[in-house]
Amino acid sequence: MNIIPAIIPRSFHDLEDHIYEVKDFSETVQIDVMDGIYVPEKSWPYKIVQDPDFARAIEDGGNMPGWENVQFEVDLMVSSPETVWRDWVKAGVSRIIVHLESTKDLKTLISDFKEENVPKDSFLYCQLGLAIQIDTNNEELYPYLEDVDCVQFMGIKKIGYQGQDFDERVLEKIKDIKKRKPDMVVSVDGGMDEETIPLVREAGAERVAVGSALFESENIKETYKYFKSL
Repeated sequence: MNIIPAIIPRSFHDLEDHIYEVKDFSETVQIDVMDGIYVPEKSWPYKIVQDPDFARAIEDGGNMPGWENVQFEVDLMVSSPETVWRDWVKAGVSRIIVHLESTKDLKTLISDFKEENVPKDSFLYCQLGLAIQIDTNNEELYPYLEDVDCVQFMGIKKIGYQGQDFDERVLEKIKDIKKRKPDMVVSVDGGMDEETIPLVREAGAERVAVGSALFESENIKETYKYFKSL
């Protein structure tokens, strides 16, 4: 199982601190970006132009903290992600996850992303993931499965908050997508811990994003290794 530490940063330096907690053993870190509109909470940076640290990271060609050690993926829990995804590509992230419910024109977003991206065999290629909430019918995903690199199921009902209880309905949603497209990479975000990681793995997920269960543990490295072994 691929364990992805999930960070909800409150500032550039908060992100930096969390990354340095995991950079020596985790290959990938997920940054959760929230704008206070699509989800109630705000994170850093919900508007990139307002943060000089992030602006400098873009200008420097992806000078994010820990860049030499980890790959970044960003979960855009924002309204109208089509207005911000390009900034994250400039920052050098390896995967951008947009929420199916967050945009009025997903088809155009996907088309623009594919047109402006580099070829898949390039080391600069940025993957596109599509997240879906627990109450959204999987049928909403079907038209886009050939156009995205991964699907991320939300394992909780109220997104944007860490430490919530796992919703077992996600298990059938995972099985449905794996049956329809067996080679689709499936992630689960929310409610992940030592009890629920085995459940989503058995359902067919290859990746899980883990926040509070990892960062609030007594020994982050040992907890990471334990989760990875499940």
